[in-house]
Amino acid sequence: MHNPPFELNPRILSLSLQIQNIIGELKTATLVKPSVKLRKKKQIRPIPPSLAIEGNSLTTEQITAILEKKKGSRTEKADSGSH
Repeated sequence: MHNPPFELNPRILSLSLQIQNIIGELKTATLVKPSVKLRKKKQIRPIPPSLAIEGNSLTTEQITAILEKKKGSRTEKADSGSH
């Protein structure tokens, strides 16, 4: 049997437990979905540079407004169709 070059003591065991707890927290943190607002920002961020390549100079705020308007019009269509 292999003998480690150290002796286990309460401090080592405590630190080991703390490390395991942090690893568990990090693993669960990656499972949590980002907020809707953050996902929208991440979704919109690559659009302005792409538009600039095509010669369009819409701001992030203008793009957000356009996307919100489209989303609103889809919701209105769905609502009006159920009447």
